[in-house]
Amino acid sequence: LDVERPEYRRVTLAYEAKAGGGSKFLASSTGVQRSSRLMSMSGADGLVLLPKGEPGGKMVAKAGEMYPVMLLGGAIGTAGVKVRDSIHMNGLPSGEFKAKVS
Repeated sequence: LDVERPEYRRVTLAYEAKAGGGSKFLASSTGVQRSSRLMSMSGADGLVLLPKGEPGGKMVAKAGEMYPVMLLGGAIGTAGVKVRDSIHMNGLPSGEFKAKVS
């Protein structure tokens, strides 16, 4: 994690359905995140919002942790989640769309 600012990483999303509830989205990086690598945007479903790093505290986003995702467009997976469900559209912390980082 960057100690200067939050990070927005391009990700693809996969829906993991579980019988009896507990279904979730899994976010996977599209690869190198440099600004010159804009081709990775074409396959991205969203941007995962990672917090600023805290020296002496949390400095790494680990697989399995949940983070908010800003959806980029369309319906994602079989869950019928749409862009309007994204945090940047509704702005309500309780209505955040989150995904588990893989």
